[in-house]
Amino acid sequence: MSESPQITVVRERRQVIAWEGPNLVESAHMRNDALTLAPVVRDFLDGSRPDGENAWLIADSRECAAVVLTYRRVETLVFEMHRGFELGIVLSGEFERTAGSRSRRLRAGQVWLLPMWEPHGGRVISPGTCVAVLFLPTFLGEERIGDISWLSFFALPPEERPQAATPGMRREVVHIGRDISREIMEHPVASETGLRLAVLGLLLLLYRGWSKARVQSRGIPPSTGMLPRILPALESVQARPGVRLRLEEAAASCGLSVSHFKRVFRQAMGASFGQFCLRARLAQVANKLVTTTQSEQLIAEETGFSDASHLHHSFLKHFGTTPGRYRQSRTL
Repeated sequence: MSESPQITVVRERRQVIAWEGPNLVESAHMRNDALTLAPVVRDFLDGSRPDGENAWLIADSRECAAVVLTYRRVETLVFEMHRGFELGIVLSGEFERTAGSRSRRLRAGQVWLLPMWEPHGGRVISPGTCVAVLFLPTFLGEERIGDISWLSFFALPPEERPQAATPGMRREVVHIGRDISREIMEHPVASETGLRLAVLGLLLLLYRGWSKARVQSRGIPPSTGMLPRILPALESVQARPGVRLRLEEAAASCGLSVSHFKRVFRQAMGASFGQFCLRARLAQVANKLVTTTQSEQLIAEETGFSDASHLHHSFLKHFGTTPGRYRQSRTL
């Protein structure tokens, strides 16, 4: 959330897109070779505070946190990944938010949605203010929006996640964002409930912006209680993020067959169980590289990799830099 430090990078073609009315269009004047950085690993739900925040609220339950961020200059935002889902609202200014290989230009009343452990970043195009809420799956629990699980909003590919596409919707989104800002700034009684209602209100607004035909065309399954069915596996990964949890063990903990578990998990989280676990383990690796002096071999043993070579190749493949360079860049 502040300027990123220098780091070895890999260049790739990143498609930059913007919202014009209800449609996504490529923004030609922003099309260029973007830089892919190895993400900083954060855990805001443990009480760590974001860089440069104006106001910060974390629930006693540690299931959610919320922040008001005001940017007063054009800058690059930290490329990061973290435990917990993230929902953000632009209140003023203009920002570029990047997830995966897609970037979106966002103005007042537009939003971003990020699932757990998805690397993301961006930049400030025009100074302004945003609010963001980070939360664990249990924060919204089994809530449904219409006939789909709230998880479905985050499980879609980045370019298909819902957006406030009309001026009227964007005005309503700004009102919700201001409500969230008041909860953060004033810390009223039952602020966690206030944040939950605001998040659900925003998801409901986005849902209503989708026509039934568009929901069906995206292949979004009706809610069938997805979260309770995979929650034991999610809790196991959260409790032991550095441990390699076998697919068979995860399925058994949920009382599902392996094939059924694989299907339900992907529907709920937008990634396979293996991909989700690998992101969590690599996050632990990144944290250990920065906060300890342990060797790569010892870190590999503690995070479920067969050896330092396996860790090295997995880290390089996913983050575009080696563990050694990552450690050096973050400890300068």
